[in-house]
Amino acid sequence: MLEHFTPDDKEEDDTELHKQARAQALEPAATGDDIDFTVEETRNAVASMDKKKAPGEDGIIGEVYKSAFEVFPRYTRWFKYDRD
Repeated sequence: MLEHFTPDDKEEDDTELHKQARAQALEPAATGDDIDFTVEETRNAVASMDKKKAPGEDGIIGEVYKSAFEVFPRYTRWFKYDRD
């Protein structure tokens, strides 16, 4: 299970989406008008996830996000994605 959810990170295996994510990760994320999600905003987003479906290509199902949020509700930066 660990190998499935944390595979080796090889750039040559990247999809176009992963290449974009890798490039964005190298750019500074903070801007003057950039604000963190509130705990309530994150709680609502996580609560709306289907427990058995993965919202992204990473294959992590909603149940994992829900469990992580229950344990670490104040670490909302983990869930910070583009709001547009």
